[in-house]
Amino acid sequence: MKKSSKKWKIPLAIGLAISIFGIILIVLGATANVPAMGEQGWFDAENKSIMLISFGGFLGFAGLITGIVASAITYNADPENQAKMVEKQKNHEKIFHEALKARGIDIEESGKNKFITCKYCGTANKEEATRCSACGAGLQKLK
Repeated sequence: MKKSSKKWKIPLAIGLAISIFGIILIVLGATANVPAMGEQGWFDAENKSIMLISFGGFLGFAGLITGIVASAITYNADPENQAKMVEKQKNHEKIFHEALKARGIDIEESGKNKFITCKYCGTANKEEATRCSACGAGLQKLK
């Protein structure tokens, strides 16, 4: 059996590392030793603490979102994963057609029940449709 590609884990790990660095900055800013209000250097130390917390929060959020989005894009762009998704879609279509037949709906027999399933999103479209009503992808006729 072929090993599956793990390329999608790299951007996720980078995003999580950035998030962890952001959390460390938040902790450093929150635990910074700030002199009492009115003492020498209070204002500068408080500004530094606020900047660490703000920048840490930004890095934590941005790292997490970037890691998730980049790993999803990497996963979907991998040809091996695309082939798996197409295979799963074919299996889902087969199960769907079997469920229709079990309910007494024969899509080949009845003209009003004929439809084309979008290979990208799985939406059932009218037989004469050339584009999917949900995602806009081009449709191919059932054979």
